Amino acid sequence: MKRLICLALALVFAGMVLAFAGCSGEEKPDEPTVTTETTTEASTTEAPTIEITTTEVPSITSKPTTANSTSKTRPAITMNKETEKDGLALRVSTAYQHQYTGEPFTLTASITNTTDKDITYLFGGGQPNEHLEIRVRIEPEFIDMDTFGNPYIYNMNVETLKAGETFTESIRFLPGTASGSGRDLSTQEIDWYPAGEYAGTATFRWHNDAGQSQELSLEFPVILI
Repeated sequence: MKRLICLALALVFAGMVLAFAGCSGEEKPDEPTVTTETTTEASTTEAPTIEITTTEVPSITSKPTTANSTSKTRPAITMNKETEKDGLALRVSTAYQHQYTGEPFTLTASITNTTDKDITYLFGGGQPNEHLEIRVRIEPEFIDMDTFGNPYIYNMNVETLKAGETFTESIRFLPGTASGSGRDLSTQEIDWYPAGEYAGTATFRWHNDAGQSQELSLEFPVILI
């Protein structure tokens, strides 16, 4: 009887042990793995566009404040013009290609006989240095300082330009007009011409062997600065 009771208790105890072991050995289900992805968006802030504006500085050309201002520098270039006809060479020149406004300048005109024959030429006037052998004009008319105020005396003159010979005139010009009375240029009010290019003409007249009148003309520029 005792054995049975002991056996029963042993079985009961063994069952309890097995049950406990079964409970403690039960595997728990795997918990799901949660993966958290953190996406960081790069900040793409565009740099502002800076427009650079270039302002051109206007070219400033200084102008003379007085009639005889020489604030401008002229290039050291001479003016030489020449033409030829029937063996005669007409030439005009100035020491500078550009002249200053409000200042006198000298122009040289010459005629050369390159033939082997003498020629004769006629011109009016009755005083020396009247610049009538070679007539030089600059338009609008510049003042010939050498003849300004001289009375005109008509007198026919006959001259000879020998073979190989050159006749030369030197004329002092003022680039302006005179307003006032009297014949003295120093007492005149001068209206100066502005800067620019003016047209000049030199003319020489002579007679050929048949006594016919001939003419040779040359145009040239006068540039005032």
